[in-house]
Amino acid sequence: MAKILGLKHKYSDMYESIYYYNDALLSDGIVFKEENTDYEDRNGNLQIRAELNIKVIDENDAQHLGIYCGDILDKIQTHLMLKEILGWYESYSREEFVKLLQEFSSTSMTSKSQSTKAHQDNIRQWVEEEFEFVENDDLGHTD
Repeated sequence: MAKILGLKHKYSDMYESIYYYNDALLSDGIVFKEENTDYEDRNGNLQIRAELNIKVIDENDAQHLGIYCGDILDKIQTHLMLKEILGWYESYSREEFVKLLQEFSSTSMTSKSQSTKAHQDNIRQWVEEEFEFVENDDLGHTD
């Protein structure tokens, strides 16, 4: 697979997902994740949907921001969404960029917004595991 916008990518066969990142994004605690998930519609039929999520982590919070959820994306659609989001990343400070993502996300889960310490810890661990996967050369594969 050709690099999209110069981003590195890493596949997770287990989760049928692709992570997109570069060194600057990683150092800012930001990773993009494209995945396809199965779900059962209200008639009981198995369907597949695509998701584009952004994981954000720092010492104060761990966030899962859903940017897209719907029909399977063509490669050009993924490219255009990532291009737009990277443009924001390059144009704004990290803090402003994360605020934009929060504003434009259709779903979000943050460790800070959880009512119990256990829920906060669960979300932080979930997001941390995503970063560990990306950063561990022994997991997943790249082309």
